[in-house]
Amino acid sequence: MVVGVLITGFALYGAASWYFAQKQKTAPFAPTHRDREGKGDRIFRPWRDTAGEFLGYFRAVERPRRIVVCFHGAKGEALDRAWLQEVVPARDLLVLAEYPGYGARAGALDDAQWVNQAERLVADARKQWGNLPVLAVGEDLGCSVAAGLASKGSVDLLALLSPAPSGGSVTPAVYRFFLGAAGQKNRFPVQDPLRTVRAPLHIVHGTLGSRVPLDHGKAVFEAYSGEKKRFEEVPGFDETNLNQALLHSPFTLRFREFLAQ
Repeated sequence: MVVGVLITGFALYGAASWYFAQKQKTAPFAPTHRDREGKGDRIFRPWRDTAGEFLGYFRAVERPRRIVVCFHGAKGEALDRAWLQEVVPARDLLVLAEYPGYGARAGALDDAQWVNQAERLVADARKQWGNLPVLAVGEDLGCSVAAGLASKGSVDLLALLSPAPSGGSVTPAVYRFFLGAAGQKNRFPVQDPLRTVRAPLHIVHGTLGSRVPLDHGKAVFEAYSGEKKRFEEVPGFDETNLNQALLHSPFTLRFREFLAQ
């Protein structure tokens, strides 16, 4: 009887592990498709490469002094980050990059090629607007894309909002229980790419972060070995409402100055 119970227990554990292993592939993602056709709005136009593939949105400007590109987090879609136009100077080309499987962009929810796709987007922007400096803004899981892009030397300034050392840092406990080390798979590395980045870094992190606690952001900050870096703590905010602080809080004044420099 005991042997039967053990066999049943191992079988159930194995089935649960298989289930969570499959679910983990898309668990971090929560895409929306409000602008399913990629029309944009009164400020942001659809951005497409030379082959006509939809890549995100851009705010038109006649002679931009640089390119500011935003890589958003796991929830929503690129156009949700239109609030950045209020803090990014009007003389900059502002790009809201979209991921495959999000918003109006076709494709599967697969982060494996996100950094390469980000390189392609920046190259396409430079081809159209000139070889301009690039400021990359990463939010949540998008911090991995921005940091990866910076590690390849494609970024002149780097801003990270609510970063964690990697995707494994925010893996739910139930995944870690059933998957062990695999449950902390380093799918969204931020800390490691930063070790080779020399572009000036600015991190903003709320003190009330639950899914991405403040000490995660500090660990990312310490991993950066460049000469110019700043860490801003924002009291009373977390990763879900940090955008409101970035727009209005006096604690994020230096972030806004970083975008304007």
